[in-house]
Amino acid sequence: MFQETCTEVRNAIYGVLCHSDLGNTRTAGCSSGFTIAPGIIATVAHGLHINGDFNEPIHEAFEVIRTPDIGEDMKFADVIAVDDNRDLAFLRIQGFEDMQHVQLINSIVPIGTSCGFLGFPLSTVGFPDNGLHFTLNERFQGAYVSAYLSDTLHDMEMNWYETDQLMYSGSSGCPGFILDGRVFGMQSNTLTTEASSDDESKRLAIARQVPSTEIIAYARANGINI
Repeated sequence: MFQETCTEVRNAIYGVLCHSDLGNTRTAGCSSGFTIAPGIIATVAHGLHINGDFNEPIHEAFEVIRTPDIGEDMKFADVIAVDDNRDLAFLRIQGFEDMQHVQLINSIVPIGTSCGFLGFPLSTVGFPDNGLHFTLNERFQGAYVSAYLSDTLHDMEMNWYETDQLMYSGSSGCPGFILDGRVFGMQSNTLTTEASSDDESKRLAIARQVPSTEIIAYARANGINI
């Protein structure tokens, strides 16, 4: 059902490689992202931090690449905005040219909406022979929007979508889109709780997404024209 949609949005989706040299130690991480305006990538804030930990510093360097460009040189990017509370960040691709970007939905999509996610979960980063090796594997995941909720974090009201499928590890930053290709949110995190043997009702595995309305608002607050 989403075959044509994946073909349409693929050119706007990037693998995001973050890396740092910490004395004699090299560290790196990866996530997904997608262009929301020419040269501007939306991705998850936690992916920019060392070890994906908000308590750690942000990485020193950032490189990005799309599926159609794999095998070519990656493009360097700069961080232009980070909101750890929303788990949202924007990168600007260095020397970008006019390029395809997604269309963000500036409204709430209904519960029960069929949706898809495309990006680079289960990708790996390594340092063979003192080099940096980034292995990207594009994957599609399908789900349904199951809820739109609010909670309070650091005295701020935060809005989230929930979808009904447990996402692959490393799905952070993947855009969530409906059948016409418009993006309703970005995969942020998964809430998991192990059930005890005598209380199956406590089992929890919920994928949560930053709503596109939040992405639009934060972009405009940072002078990005959407």
